[in-house]
Amino acid sequence: MNDKLEEKQTKNKLAVFEHIPCKEKKNNNKNKRGYKRALSPSSDSGLVIDDEDSQHPTKKRVQGVRLVKEPLSLECGWNSCEEVFDSYRKYNYHVKEHAENDCAEGDEMMCKWRDCTTIISEKSLLSQHVSYHGYHTKLKNIGKNVLGRRDLPDCTREVEEAFPLYINGYSCDWKECGGLFEDVYEFHEHIKLHINSNPKYCKKDEIIECLWQGCSYKCSSQYKLSDHLKMHTKEKVVACPTCGAHFAGKTKFYDHRKRQLPPEVQNYQCSQCSKFFPSERLLRDHMRTHINHYKCTMCDMTCPKPSALAIHFRYRHLNERPLQCHLCSYMAVTKQALDAHLITHCTESLLACEDCDYRCRSFYGLDKHYQKVHGLDLMQTYECHCCQAKFQRGNYLTRHLIKAHDFHWPSGHSRFRYKEDADGIFRLQTVRYESIEVTQEMMSSTNTTSQPVEVQTNKRYNLRKKQQSSDKTPNYVLMVAENGEQNVVCPTKNNIVMTINDIDESGNILNSEILQSQEMQIVPNTKGE
Repeated sequence: MNDKLEEKQTKNKLAVFEHIPCKEKKNNNKNKRGYKRALSPSSDSGLVIDDEDSQHPTKKRVQGVRLVKEPLSLECGWNSCEEVFDSYRKYNYHVKEHAENDCAEGDEMMCKWRDCTTIISEKSLLSQHVSYHGYHTKLKNIGKNVLGRRDLPDCTREVEEAFPLYINGYSCDWKECGGLFEDVYEFHEHIKLHINSNPKYCKKDEIIECLWQGCSYKCSSQYKLSDHLKMHTKEKVVACPTCGAHFAGKTKFYDHRKRQLPPEVQNYQCSQCSKFFPSERLLRDHMRTHINHYKCTMCDMTCPKPSALAIHFRYRHLNERPLQCHLCSYMAVTKQALDAHLITHCTESLLACEDCDYRCRSFYGLDKHYQKVHGLDLMQTYECHCCQAKFQRGNYLTRHLIKAHDFHWPSGHSRFRYKEDADGIFRLQTVRYESIEVTQEMMSSTNTTSQPVEVQTNKRYNLRKKQQSSDKTPNYVLMVAENGEQNVVCPTKNNIVMTINDIDESGNILNSEILQSQEMQIVPNTKGE
C-alpha cells in the first residue's frame, strides 16, 4: 500500500488523455452563481492532471480594470522632449507634430525617437512610424499597470521593436468602405464606428455579421465583434514594458511572462513530447497541437492548425511563386524560403565558432566542428525502431526506412515525423491523432473512392488564377488535366475561401492574400458525340 502512495507522489504533474465515465449527480444548487464553473474537474479535451493535491485552495480574484479606464502617463520619446500626457488622443497629435515639423523633406529622414535608428524616405511614412511609437508607448503603459496589479515573473528577453509600415496607409476592408488612414490611431478610431453601428446585444432571432472582405463570422454582441475584428486589424491591447512585445489580450501577456519561468519551476509536462509548462491551461492548449483538426479538401493531408493548412495549400496545390530572387531566376513561395536561398549567394561564411576562428555556411557544419574539435556532443541521434540502426541525420533514417523496411509516407504527407524520446534519441512517430470530424471525413472519402470506378492515370490538378481589373480578390479555379488532353469542366457548389499571410521571424505580417477557389467537375464524354 505504501509503494502505491510513493508512486503517486510525483514531483511533476503529467498530462494524459483519458476517457473517464462520469455518473450524473443530482445537485440542487444549479441556480446558484458560479455553479457551472466549478461543476467538473476534468476539461473538455479529456485532459487529466494526476496530482496528489486534487483540491487547491481558492485564490482571491484580482480586481480587473477595463482598458478604456486604464490610467495613462504617456511620456514623449522624441529627441529631448519630455512632455507627459494622460490622453492618448492629445499624445498622438503631439508626436505627429514632431514628425512634421522637426524633419526636413529629403532623400533620407531618420526617426529621432529614443533608441530608434529607422531611416524612412517619405515624410508620410515617417509620420505613420512615429504615430506607431506613440501607440506602442500606450501599450507598454498598460502593461506596466498590469504588472502593478499582478505578481508576474520577470521578463528576460531582449528588446525587439519591429513596427509595421504600410506604404498606402491602413486600409479598411469593411464592405462598401475602403477607407485609407495615415496612422494607426485614426484607423482604430474608424473601426470603432463600424462596431458601434451594431446593437450591443442581439435580440432573439437577430445576428451580427462581420462585413470584412472574405469573412463570414457571425456573433451576438458588440463585444464579440470587437474582439473578432482584432484578427483583421491586428490591433493590440497591451505590451510588455521590458521587451516591447505586444499582445491582442491580457491573457497572452500573462502567458508571455509565465513561459519565462525557470524549467525546474514549470511542473506541467506533456505526455506526447515531454515539454514542460508553467500552468495547466498552457499545457491543455499545447496538447491540442498534437491533434489534427483540419483536412485539405484536395488531398488527405491533415494538420492541427489552419496556418499549417494554408502553407500546405500554397506549396502543394498552387503553382505560383510570387517572390523572386534579385540575383538569379529563383522564385520562392514565402519570404523565409527566399531568405534561405539568398544565403547561397553569399560568398562569406556567416556562421562562426565562439571558441576559435572557424567559420562555415551551415549549422550542421558548425555542430560537426564543435563535436570534432571542441568535444561537444551537439549532434542529434536518429534510431530505426525496427532494427535499432543509428543515423546522424533525419534524411538518412528516412532513406533507410523506405529502402530497408519498405515504409511509405503517410497519406497526404510528404515526409516522416520523428519524436524525441526520454533518452534523447529521435525515433519515428508512429501514432497520429485525428479529431472525430477529420476521421469521419477521411472515412467518407475512402468509402466513396472504394466503389468500382474506371482507373485514371496521370491526373494533375492545377489552380489557375483569374482576376479582373475591378476585383481586388484573386479567384482561383480548379482545372483538371489528364494525359495532356483538354477536358470539359463545369463548376460545382463547393467553394474554398482561404487567407494566407506571409510573416517574418518576429510574426509581423508582410503580405496578406485572400484566395477564393471554385471546384470544377469533369463532364463525362459520351461516345459518338
